[in-house]
Amino acid sequence: MSTRTTTIAPINYIEIVEEYGERVPYLAGTRLTVAEIGNMHVNQDSDVAWIVENFDVTGMTAAKVYAAISYYLDHQAELDDYLRRQSEAARAQATRSLTEEIARLKAKHNKPSV
Repeated sequence: MSTRTTTIAPINYIEIVEEYGERVPYLAGTRLTVAEIGNMHVNQDSDVAWIVENFDVTGMTAAKVYAAISYYLDHQAELDDYLRRQSEAARAQATRSLTEEIARLKAKHNKPSV
């Protein structure tokens, strides 16, 4: 009788980084989030070769991009929610910055001349 041993091989292309109280998966060694890569591939129809070619990331390979896509598909709802929150935060920051700039310009314009 034959004995069979199974070991699941980990793919070490994804790293989880704790940021602002949130665990964010990144493509290991880069500033590219798994959510960004997965969103490009799944929702924006970017193929893997295009992603590899268009990001100037040292060591970027198709295998790493596929690992990110696989992780994204396994966690799509939470990663899409992460992207939505990031987009809302960026939009709110842009609105605050614009409001502050308008107030500064109005104050400068309304300042009496000496």
